[in-house]
Amino acid sequence: MEVVDDMTVKYVLSATNAGFPDLLRGVIGMPVSREAYEEMGADEFASNPVGTGPFMFDQWIRDGNLTVVRNPNYWFTNAAGEQLPYLDSIDFRPIPDEESRAVSLEADDIQVIQTLRGSTAKQVLSLVDDSDRDYRAVTYVGNLSGSAIFNTAVPPTDDVRVRRAFAMGSDGAQVAQVLGDDGLVPPSPGFFSADSPWFSQEAADAYPGTAGRDVEGARALLQEYMDDPTRSDGKPVGSPVKHRVLLPPRCQPPRGGPAPAEPAHRGGLRGHPRAGRPGHPHRQRDRQRRPGPALQRRLLGELLAFAGADG
Repeated sequence: MEVVDDMTVKYVLSATNAGFPDLLRGVIGMPVSREAYEEMGADEFASNPVGTGPFMFDQWIRDGNLTVVRNPNYWFTNAAGEQLPYLDSIDFRPIPDEESRAVSLEADDIQVIQTLRGSTAKQVLSLVDDSDRDYRAVTYVGNLSGSAIFNTAVPPTDDVRVRRAFAMGSDGAQVAQVLGDDGLVPPSPGFFSADSPWFSQEAADAYPGTAGRDVEGARALLQEYMDDPTRSDGKPVGSPVKHRVLLPPRCQPPRGGPAPAEPAHRGGLRGHPRAGRPGHPHRQRDRQRRPGPALQRRLLGELLAFAGADG
């Protein structure tokens, strides 16, 4: 890193990195006080950081509340030339449970919440639509997507025909409905939204699910794999394709959402859903939120039901 002037630095990379500008929007790009860091040491600085942001640390209770106060020397101003920020202080309160967070907002116990869960967003939007209340919502479709991640090192998902069949036969709209995301965001053919500089229309058009669900095409690919004497799983020709699906503990529908349904297992695919595994870091914390067997089967069916769905 080279210092250009008092307000400018220049990063010199050892190799090309197209994602580097985006990384600077995160922690790596946040300036800190070198003097304070060297004076306090790493451990103390982690609890009392000194940077260039609009607020300063006032009180932090580990695993509890964080209170920050207005930085009188903040460098940024609004369009009228008035110094920012507007607020004198902010109290951050961690509320891990999504439902409790929404209830706290409705009860005016807190003033702002942030969520990535569709069912919670719908609760907040219902408050905004209530003419007897004064709520506002800021929504944004970012570069986050739900996805099924394949282990390409083991059969049968080491074969592109099987992976392509999964993509062709899955129904993202039904998955969104199960998770409560329906009606909030459009289907995504990748991890980047259309307004992102990293979005590729060519890649989106090539994704095997962009044109819609193709159940028969998916079955044909599975049949081709099943009839291949050199199939990667080493099983006899015609044997069903078996796989395991690990569902994250938070894969659950909103309360009062669609009732679980039994997926069929025709067309050569047999699925074995699992909710977590021993040693998973979220298992204990989310024990009460883990999906039951019926929901596991529903999610598996909605994701991969092309093996037995009728269209």
